[in-house]
Amino acid sequence: MKKLFFMLLLLAAGAYALLQWKPGLYYGESAPFDNFTLHSSEPLQGDAARVIVMAKDRLATSEFNDPSAKFDVYLATGARDYAFFTPFCKDRNACVNPLNGHIFIAPADLDKDIIPAASIDETRHFSAVLAGAAARELIRRRMRPLSYLMLSDWMLRGYSGLIGGTGERMPSEICGKTFAEGSAMRDYEYRLAVEYALSEERITFWGLLERDLALEPLEKQLNQRYCGK
Repeated sequence: MKKLFFMLLLLAAGAYALLQWKPGLYYGESAPFDNFTLHSSEPLQGDAARVIVMAKDRLATSEFNDPSAKFDVYLATGARDYAFFTPFCKDRNACVNPLNGHIFIAPADLDKDIIPAASIDETRHFSAVLAGAAARELIRRRMRPLSYLMLSDWMLRGYSGLIGGTGERMPSEICGKTFAEGSAMRDYEYRLAVEYALSEERITFWGLLERDLALEPLEKQLNQRYCGK
């Protein structure tokens, strides 16, 4: 009985690893839009071409932008679908597989260009999230695998927010508050930290990655600048 259980466990693990490496086995529908190929387990709905153009415009502002780069984007149709393929990602909206660069996006409404959430404050623009994830993937392609895995996640998420956008927010909104990991406001804090570091250090984001700055000193400096303490 134990041997049978062990065999079934190995089969399940193998099947899961195969789906992680080849998610197209699950996401059977696909359609190319310029540099992006969108994959879904259901027929694609919504004006994908329009939001892809918006995402490309945002991505063009990145120092890592490569007009010839191609991206495979997998659109989840439900929360469980997204969680299944992104078990180690802290981001609730998008995840870049660190091994193969596949981009997974949480359930979205392409016509409205949004990734719906329980509250309006947590709702993101699909084009913004996609642009940020694509920028992160371009960084991954420039680095050695181990070096990429060792990067501070907050820097990558902050840069993704800088490129894609984090909505209409004011820096003073961070004052005197603590935000949950993965929340829109926490990602906005990461964006502010990246913006501040770029401004103060006067270097590129690639230069910041090589320094791998600590977050805590930057948070104190942000509080001094925007909160007066």
